[in-house]
Amino acid sequence: PANIELAKVAHSGLSVIYVNIDDFANGEKELETLLKRVPEDIGVFNDLGYLYADQGKKLEEAETMIRRAVEEEPDNSAYLDSLGWLRYRQGRYAPARELLDRAYRLQPDAEIAVHRAQVLAAVGHSAAFGGWCDENSGFSHRGSVSRAARVPVALRVDAPMCTRRIFSSHIALCVR
Repeated sequence: PANIELAKVAHSGLSVIYVNIDDFANGEKELETLLKRVPEDIGVFNDLGYLYADQGKKLEEAETMIRRAVEEEPDNSAYLDSLGWLRYRQGRYAPARELLDRAYRLQPDAEIAVHRAQVLAAVGHSAAFGGWCDENSGFSHRGSVSRAARVPVALRVDAPMCTRRIFSSHIALCVR
């Protein structure tokens, strides 16, 4: 059991490091290796499914993984965020927004707010971020989202509540 916990920390940590240096293939390999060691860990299912979805690849496999996590923990904001992000990557914006709204109500998290802003921008809302960056999230509003603003920018690693998953494909509209 102690070795399993150590493996979880090591593989998950390495995956985050690889993803943060844009080495997604090795980030995936770390999570795939971990999934072989702990095949019932829904957190690993969610993280690997999210990583696939974030890259727009293996979307059917990502859906199976993420849905399994959501079915076991339907009120887990990280899992709902992952499913919402998957729906966004599938071009299913209405269900994406519903899932991300629910996730944010459960846990006002900066990453969920960024995902929601991208969904709103995809459907043409020019003020997508209004009201989502507030004192509770530790961020302040920097501007509105527009179609022209959809460019890959990294979230700040030192930003509050962004340590779980920091992927470089997000639009960072909030600053500390």
